[in-house]
Amino acid sequence: MKLALSALLFVSAVAQAAPKTIPTVATKKAEISKVQQTMLFPGLVKSRVESNIRADGDLIVVKSHVALGQRVKKGDILLELRQQDTTLNYHNRLLRAPVAGVVAALVVGTGEYVQKGQDLVLLNEPEKLYLKLEVPVAHQRDVRAGLAAKGMVNSMASSAFTAQITGVGAVLDAASGTFPVELEFTGATPALLPGTITNLELVLMEKEKMLFPENALYYSGEKTFLPILENGKVKKLEVKIEQASRGQIEVLEGITSGQEVIVGAGEFLKDGDTVNVAKQ
Repeated sequence: MKLALSALLFVSAVAQAAPKTIPTVATKKAEISKVQQTMLFPGLVKSRVESNIRADGDLIVVKSHVALGQRVKKGDILLELRQQDTTLNYHNRLLRAPVAGVVAALVVGTGEYVQKGQDLVLLNEPEKLYLKLEVPVAHQRDVRAGLAAKGMVNSMASSAFTAQITGVGAVLDAASGTFPVELEFTGATPALLPGTITNLELVLMEKEKMLFPENALYYSGEKTFLPILENGKVKKLEVKIEQASRGQIEVLEGITSGQEVIVGAGEFLKDGDTVNVAKQ
């Protein structure tokens, strides 16, 4: 019995004397970074010059004077037409360009019969482009002139561009619940055609924040703490935080730039614990 008790005491003494394993932690230097609040919208590329010319009666196309893609001046002849009912007008009519631009679409050809209201020619100016958005009314207070945007076209490589809001409409489309917004390209204008659909990311707000992973926090009652590394040991500091997004919190008070914050540990840490820092 005495032998068994001695063995038990020896094992207990050895266990107490065994060195404690020093935990390994991941750290992040506290720093203030710029964080953007953004929204995504589909944007439509449009031309500042856009004249869709339609037939004002039942006509016959006698001759086309222009080709697709041709640049024309205001007053240039586009089409020669005559009435289908020759008793109304015996003279051919000359359809002239109401604006200068490029023949973006030539819908009819020589000898074709057209009906009143039918599209004939579309003129635009592919070098004078802008972007149009239809923004849900719920975001009316978020959108204003001067906001920056980043965009791209999914179907095109190297199509990234930047833009800025230049106009915000003051009318609501009751059917869609949206209001119109216009943007101008900033920097180099991308080689896009009018009618292209883009993805636009509007930068609603840019704010300086100090962010850390939410799972780095410690709690005691109603108090919140973040552990920092000070002279190789753990020191928990009480902090005031605000919920951010994607598993992150913003520290409002308690941490200063330059401090080494422990953001990952495999076990519960106590004040004064010695730790090793994982190599990054």
